[in-house]
Amino acid sequence: FPVEYWSYPQIAGGVVKGAVVTFNDITERREAEEKLRVSEERLRNITDSAKDAIIMMDSRGAISYWNPAAEHIFGYSAEEVMGKDLHELLAPKRYLSAHRAALPEFQRTGRGDAVGTTRDLHARCKDGQEIPVALSLSAVWQDGTWHAVGVIRDVTAQKQAEAAMQEAQKVAEAANQAKSDFLATMSHE
Repeated sequence: FPVEYWSYPQIAGGVVKGAVVTFNDITERREAEEKLRVSEERLRNITDSAKDAIIMMDSRGAISYWNPAAEHIFGYSAEEVMGKDLHELLAPKRYLSAHRAALPEFQRTGRGDAVGTTRDLHARCKDGQEIPVALSLSAVWQDGTWHAVGVIRDVTAQKQAEAAMQEAQKVAEAANQAKSDFLATMSHE
């Protein structure tokens, strides 16, 4: 079994006369460390394989976690964004004043209008392009401060499909109205 030991020299008259050695069974500590390592690895595998961006913001508003999907969606590598102000990096300018106003309350309480909800809004990518996203935001108490975890889905394709569906519906309604008008005219003649 794994042990840690400490040796304490016994000194008498300036001469080492022997040592007292203590042994501690550290099996439980090693097992706990292994469970923690496995849990962290499992969590990393989950976040690394997610198709949605998973981003963590620390209590100062700086990015502290950035998964591979965030790299793909926003165009920044994790190395480029770690420690940078999340809102300055990703929020379109029209959202910045609201984010800045809400941050102190979040820092104190972990609460805010967007916490615990999913919001449709826009985010700015590395190339400056804005994309529509769905943001699910949670607060996490860690190391004595509030942090935010955002799961962000790029909904560009969904929004394009919705717009195409609305356009097709307008065309169908116009065609239906034209048919009705034609039949009304024919019935009078």
